[in-house]
This record gives sequence, structure tokens and C-alpha cells, in this order.
Amino acid sequence: MRDPQPALVLLVCEGLLLALALGHWLALPPAQRHLRLLDVYLVERATTPPPATLVEQGVWLVTHRAHRLRTLGGLVGVAASIGLCEGGERRRRDPYGGVGFAHFALGQILLAGTLGTVLGFVLVPWPLPPMAVAVGLAGLAGLTLFCLAAGTPRIR
Repeated sequence: MRDPQPALVLLVCEGLLLALALGHWLALPPAQRHLRLLDVYLVERATTPPPATLVEQGVWLVTHRAHRLRTLGGLVGVAASIGLCEGGERRRRDPYGGVGFAHFALGQILLAGTLGTVLGFVLVPWPLPPMAVAVGLAGLAGLTLFCLAAGTPRIR
């Protein structure tokens, strides 16, 4: 019998959800797509307005969100380094010698969830509040690295 692979199942589910979101986006009429991107432009305070054609809209959205992701890099990096240091300290002080299978498994699942969240953030064409995105990505990165650092998949 095969071992369960929840991280792989989560990645497949995230891929299916992103494919459904893309299909929904392509099924919208051009005027409605443009209005939704105007909402993104206004809520997220983009530097340039969205274009009118479908391919240029996709390029505009990915460029805008990638720029926002780069601006959040410092905050996410600080939260990730705090999570990494705290997880390492927890493993060092663990009475069982730092063998945390549950932490490591949860860290793997959270890593798959973090990758899907970042990919969804870049590709989903709905307005996302900037503060909620910053706090959510920083918290997810910190928690993921905490769990990966607090547990280890092997016995010493």
C-alpha cells in the first residue's frame, strides 16, 4: 500500500482550482473582464490602467501582481526568518530530541499551500486588499518555516 501524500493531493487540488478560475475568467464577456481589472486597478492602486485585449490583460495582471509580490518580499522574508529561528529553537529544546514528524508533515502541507497561494495571488484576477495579502503571506511563510524547522523526518 502506498503512503498517503497529502502535499501532492493539495497541489493537484490547487491546480484544479486555478484552472477553474482561469476557465471562469475566459468565459466572461470582454467588458466585464475589463471592469473587474479596473476594480483591481483601483483597489490595489496599480500604476497603469488595464488594457483592453485579453492577452495584454493577462500580461498586465501578472506584471502588476509580481511587482506587488516583490514589494512584499522584505516583510515575508522577515516573517520567514523569524519562523525558521523559532522552529529551530523549539526543536533544540524538545524533550524528545527534536523528532517532530507531525511538525514536518504539517510543514510539507503548508509549503504546498504556500506555493499555491503565491501562484493564485499572481494569477487570480479579483481585487485583493493589500494589507490582508501582506499579513496572510507573511504569516503563511513564517508558519511554514517554523513547522519545517521544528520537525525532522528522521530519527537521530
